[in-house]
Amino acid sequence: MANETYENYWNMVLGTSDAEGVVREFELTGPRIALDEWLGTAESEARVVAAEGHGPSEELCEQYHERALNELVDAVESKEPAPYAAERTEDGGVRYWSVYMQTWTVAHHQDEVPDREWAAADESDRALLKTLPVSAEE
Repeated sequence: MANETYENYWNMVLGTSDAEGVVREFELTGPRIALDEWLGTAESEARVVAAEGHGPSEELCEQYHERALNELVDAVESKEPAPYAAERTEDGGVRYWSVYMQTWTVAHHQDEVPDREWAAADESDRALLKTLPVSAEE
């Protein structure tokens, strides 16, 4: 099909906004897997329109999905603070970026940090979190 360019795919699936505009409009956040699922849903909805002859084909979505996903991930990452830029707070806690809660979080004890956050934290931030007392009883 002659009109199956990336730009046509983008317009049919995501509209006329650039990646930053799409992220703002739909209030998208990471992680990548969540954006991948969201984009897949947007493609499916656009294909419903395709049944009427106006949306992207499944082949077009397969061809350009990864490229669009990369643009959305880049836009999300550019609008958010760097994940896990942990730092010590004045009251002795540790402030870190929670990928799962999509907000800055402060912990004063290791047991306040969910296991999934420990797993997602990079090595230097994990080391800073380990300087906290294990629990409030300590």
